[in-house]
Amino acid sequence: MRARTTPHGNRDASRRGPSPTRARVQPKGGAGHNRLPYTWALAALLLLSLMLRLWGIHDRLPDPALGINLVSDTSVEEIDRTTMTYAWTMWRGGTRPLDLNPHTGGWPALSFYVALLLQVLYYCYHSFLTGSASAYDFAQHIQSSPDQLFLFARVVSSLLGVLTVFLTCRVAVPFVGQSGGLITGLFLATNPLHIATSQHIGDPNLLALLFVLLAIPPILGISRGDRLRNSVKAGAMIGLAGACKYVPLVLLLPYLLAQATSARALRWAARWRPTIAGIVAMAAAFFLVSPFLFLDWGTTLHDVAAQRNSVLSAWVGQSSAVIALPRYLAVTLPSIMGWPAYALALFGCVLLFRRGTQERLLLSVAAVLVLAVGVLMVAQTRYVLPAVPVLFIATAVGIQTVPAWIIRPEKAATPRGIVTTLLIVASVIWGLPSLISARHDAGLPDSRHLARTWINQFIPAKAPMALDQYGPAFNTKGHERTTIVWPFYATRASLVEAAYHVEWLDGIRFYVHSGEISRRYAADAARYPIEAEFYRRLRGQAEVAWKSDARTTSGPVIEVLKLPRSVSSLAERDSLWSTIVPKLTIRDQISRWSLVMSEVFYLSGDLERAEEWAERGLTIPVPSTARQLYSTLGLAQIGLGKVDAFERTASGGVAAYPGDSQMHLFMGMAMQQRGEARQAIAHYRESLRLNPDQERADGIQKQIEILEQGRR
Repeated sequence: MRARTTPHGNRDASRRGPSPTRARVQPKGGAGHNRLPYTWALAALLLLSLMLRLWGIHDRLPDPALGINLVSDTSVEEIDRTTMTYAWTMWRGGTRPLDLNPHTGGWPALSFYVALLLQVLYYCYHSFLTGSASAYDFAQHIQSSPDQLFLFARVVSSLLGVLTVFLTCRVAVPFVGQSGGLITGLFLATNPLHIATSQHIGDPNLLALLFVLLAIPPILGISRGDRLRNSVKAGAMIGLAGACKYVPLVLLLPYLLAQATSARALRWAARWRPTIAGIVAMAAAFFLVSPFLFLDWGTTLHDVAAQRNSVLSAWVGQSSAVIALPRYLAVTLPSIMGWPAYALALFGCVLLFRRGTQERLLLSVAAVLVLAVGVLMVAQTRYVLPAVPVLFIATAVGIQTVPAWIIRPEKAATPRGIVTTLLIVASVIWGLPSLISARHDAGLPDSRHLARTWINQFIPAKAPMALDQYGPAFNTKGHERTTIVWPFYATRASLVEAAYHVEWLDGIRFYVHSGEISRRYAADAARYPIEAEFYRRLRGQAEVAWKSDARTTSGPVIEVLKLPRSVSSLAERDSLWSTIVPKLTIRDQISRWSLVMSEVFYLSGDLERAEEWAERGLTIPVPSTARQLYSTLGLAQIGLGKVDAFERTASGGVAAYPGDSQMHLFMGMAMQQRGEARQAIAHYRESLRLNPDQERADGIQKQIEILEQGRR
């Protein structure tokens, strides 16, 4: 006779005899006399969760007084900038027709739509307070006070974080009982990573966690019966999770495993009908909340390919040797959970696996999520967040079991309670120092803003300046400063390796160094020797004009380095360039960097170096930069009075871009200088025909009239 199966998929324990440990960790059944204390304890836990997520939520908001482009201000959380910017471009506060296409496939769109919903809610809130429903007034309000919108959106996002704590408790109760569910929720409520993620606006990792937690009960329910309803629920939730991030789509594997365990004795039609219904629900949910991934498939293919290249490439100073899974298991997860909780979770996973089908299905959810991100080359803490609640359930199982192993059953229950309390306290407080430190740092003045203030006060606006990524940002409107951001890619860094030679800094007066960049290269100097040597030589040759104080500021350590007047000779730079160019596999990035170098020197009045870098960029021409390089080169040569060189540039520009009005303008100027009035007039007229509304139109027409009078 087959052993009976419990509602949780376990073999009837009566066949094996009583087990105090198993009896203790099974659900309490929700008896009426226990319900009220549990409800109050859960309410207190959720209140604690909310308070922790509102702590410091006003830190690092956009500061409109700085006049910095929000996208460039790296002191504001990157996810906040990304989701809010994409959402705002969809409607611009109502001043443009609604366009729900985010025009990107790098992320699925649900996080952008959540940010859009938050913006619309804030629009309603603002209209109620001010009595004005004008889209123009609202757009002006956002431009002058973006911090209020960001704060509103962060508060709502924190409520989503609290909701995931509640759902974690709900998922945990069937496995560890009400007390164990509260313990699991406490671990997540006090987890520094979860707290920080809950404060992000429309964070795709938090949204994915939300739908993963909603998917777990129906996945488990498939093996207990009512397969059709649970299949559709599970499929829909997996589809929504995948619409936040692509990775949670791997939950299809636990879903299929649940179907397989519940349909062994069924006929073929009954076995596959619920499975197919769930997969259809998954695809439908994914499409409905992220339709432009399919409708704008060209953009999706391009962005997904770029994203694949990014996540499968080495990340500067962060990559693992082959895949990130060993690092996730040995470093990242212990760092996220704390070593006490992680060690107990490993023990709890063994216990859960031995119990039965339901527990194995639960573990499979965490396993596939960790394995999916583990095949990448870099371990990012936020990527693994959706798997953390399941691991905390395993921690609760370990906490419920370990005291009974340490204290013999015939002893009093009090010692076991003390051990349990100590394990809970150790697991909770392990991450509190990092949480307190992070909140303290976020409340300090940002080093990038202080550096910007000092630079604007003490360095002339036209002094050529190079900036590291993650350094201060300057207002690009009106050319606040002649600056070039030194090219840095966290992935595929080799594409811009050619820029990392100190010789190129000749003529640059100041270099604003961000310690975050040099730290990454120094951490992996064997893989990036050229970049590491660049920063070593930079520090050796430059004089520190200003440096942020790590004790009184937050953000990366910023140094303003004053460079010597002469770093290299033109011959040295030309020789170095001739050895680098043949090694370039993809030239777009270096060509663009050469263009910006030329423009920076032109704006600062250094026409000789503007000419030098424009000519250098034209040795590796690409369609996206060649036209601007011709323009900058021509302007520099005009200023230098190099008539013959300017004529060659104009001739080459017209040949390469016969439909460009500025190239014909240059050619007209060159012909006028040579005294070729007829040809000059022809090129001037062609320039006006191609662009009659150009800024120089009146001046060009006047030159035509002068030349025609001269011919008469």
